Amino acid sequence: MTDTATAGRERAPASLFGRIGAQNISLLIALVVLLAIFGVLRPDVFFTPRNLINIGLAVTILGILAMAQTVVIVSGGLDISVGSIVGLSTMVLAVAAQETGSPPASSPACSPDCWQAQSTG
Repeated sequence: MTDTATAGRERAPASLFGRIGAQNISLLIALVVLLAIFGVLRPDVFFTPRNLINIGLAVTILGILAMAQTVVIVSGGLDISVGSIVGLSTMVLAVAAQETGSPPASSPACSPDCWQAQSTG
């Protein structure tokens, strides 16, 4: 009788450590340690609003691509060509902007991304 009583009862939720996982917690600890090291080495520069905005702008594109790639992988369509297309597009854009002297946003090198998006649907 005790078996049926415990079988009907739901399990208690796992602890925070169990839900997040040891690997993810170790990554968060490493991030905090790095922030502390850089903050101590260059306190006059590292935590300034301008530097934090520059760091945010630098990782924005990678963050958006990572979220999109996560959706693709979770849905079962394992597509790892995104990284190579982004690398190729970035290099073509940088070379074209340097050779033409135009700002990167107006460069015609944005087209490889468009080609990839149209060819994959």
